Amino acid sequence: MKILVVDDDATSRLMLEVSIRKIGHEVVSAVDGQEAWEKYQAEQFPIVVSDWMMPRVDGLEFCRRVRAHPCDHYTFFILLTGRNDKESVVEGFAAGADDFVGKPFYPGELAARIHSGERIIQLETQLSARVKELGHVNEKMRRDLAAAARIQVSMLPAAPPPVDAFTVAWKLKSCEDLAGDMLNVFALGPRHVGLYVLDVSGHGVSSSLLAVTLSRILSPVPSQSVLFRRSPDGKNQYELVPPAKVLKRLNEQFPISETTGGQYFTILYGIYDLDTASFCYASAGHPQLIIQPAGAEPFVTETESMPIGFMQDETYDEHTVNLHKGDRLILYSDGLKEAADPDGKEFGFERILDCLQQYKTMPLQNCIDGLVDCVLAWGAKSAPEDDISVLALEQY
Repeated sequence: MKILVVDDDATSRLMLEVSIRKIGHEVVSAVDGQEAWEKYQAEQFPIVVSDWMMPRVDGLEFCRRVRAHPCDHYTFFILLTGRNDKESVVEGFAAGADDFVGKPFYPGELAARIHSGERIIQLETQLSARVKELGHVNEKMRRDLAAAARIQVSMLPAAPPPVDAFTVAWKLKSCEDLAGDMLNVFALGPRHVGLYVLDVSGHGVSSSLLAVTLSRILSPVPSQSVLFRRSPDGKNQYELVPPAKVLKRLNEQFPISETTGGQYFTILYGIYDLDTASFCYASAGHPQLIIQPAGAEPFVTETESMPIGFMQDETYDEHTVNLHKGDRLILYSDGLKEAADPDGKEFGFERILDCLQQYKTMPLQNCIDGLVDCVLAWGAKSAPEDDISVLALEQY
């Protein structure tokens, strides 16, 4: 190990050099703090042994400069001094000194102080290496999370189903890189369209993984989805499962357990019938559907049910809404209603309905964007504390 020795007294400096070389270290010497500072900036020294009282730059000022110097290693600084009063010790520590050796020094004490510094430098080196390693791991995790977030976004609807009966709009604002909310709208054959919004408890990776799993089994692919069942009459290979039965299937498949990590989720799922312009839906612990008639103020439906996973024998009720031209349906997660301002006051249903009424003449996507912007402004934050998802449908 290379040690920098600083002392304006030639005899004392020579004794320091000899004592330090005896314990196996290389020595670089300086005659005062100014020369030492120049050498310190030119190369790394894990340990510095410096006299306090010196011309030009004294040991205390040199120590302050070492502590202020940006570098990627720690320097153990030992002050040599004949001053042993408490005030001087406090002043030395305040300047950044790690240890003190009295003058005239005893070689055995100096060696012990240097050995103590070696242990600290070794621990600091190990810690620095571990921090660097963790930095690489964190960067990899950050890249992985960003990739997972992109995949999750890709699972959101890319475009509405190609039908002329209605238009849809949606927005998902996650509180973290990965969301526990998920929404979708898709064709279920030629005359039906499925819509859902779900919200997994908690936040982060585990919630997101469950949300992605659910989005896969709620897909419009009959062979992989809980939305279809084999036709009993044999005329059609698959037929649609009513919304209440879909929720019952999910409840049976995802009980709260160690397997799910104690997580549960809420969901509102419905089927829009193109022939009757009706929306048949069921809810499992999810916020109530909002209906905005073309010629009246919006209102909240009244439904009560348990989230998925709480009770294995839970049953779910179905409700049907008949739509007319200009009517809107709004499905959403509780992050919309429960968004809190800095004082902890929730945004609430009343403000949601006020926003929808205010934006009712806007195109549907503009209306939803405006609603979410109002919620974010209410919380006075760029990102919400809980995921916010909104899926809306307007009848033509």
